[in-house]
Amino acid sequence: MFQQPQSIALLIPEIKELLGNREYTLLKQVLKECTPLDFADTWKDFVEEEQLQIFRLLPTTSSLKLFEIL
Repeated sequence: MFQQPQSIALLIPEIKELLGNREYTLLKQVLKECTPLDFADTWKDFVEEEQLQIFRLLPTTSSLKLFEIL
């Protein structure tokens, strides 16, 4: 269970790069593999604009769960 936050921590540079390059289709696939709890643990590592983009790209149920956690 402890390894989950580490796994998303390793993806942060890739997620930031995909956001910067506007590769939203590929990013949606990456985000589907992450749980809302993973994002809650690393949320502070994203700037506000990235957070907004992630909320928009997450599946609806995941974004709702993330909002509840935060």
